[in-house]
Amino acid sequence: MCVASNSATVTTLDTPSTRRPVAALVLESSFTSLRAFAGRFYAPGFLVRDPFDNLDELQRYKGPLLVLHGRQDPIAPFAHGEALAAAVAGAEFLPMACGHNDCERPWPAVLSFLQRHQLLDSLPHD
Repeated sequence: MCVASNSATVTTLDTPSTRRPVAALVLESSFTSLRAFAGRFYAPGFLVRDPFDNLDELQRYKGPLLVLHGRQDPIAPFAHGEALAAAVAGAEFLPMACGHNDCERPWPAVLSFLQRHQLLDSLPHD
């Protein structure tokens, strides 16, 4: 399982050190791409050297996906979370009553997601 936020999605799914199958992906308060995100701050997309295109990366992802996003997120727009969830067939989207950094930890939702996909038994135990 991989829990990621923002540019970590592309890095996690496309890094030689992690070229193992990802059992599940959980995204919280993520943006679709750095270029789209920069546009909110009037920075032209062509100036963004590394686009971190999470939306493009997710369109190739075939595993379980849970997207958590605050309805009042002032940093990464709520629509970005909706678009990320829509990129993967069968993805689950959980809107949260919060902004960006003020969300309660969604551990019950994450645990439930992992249980539904029968992934808890496959985690290593210390």
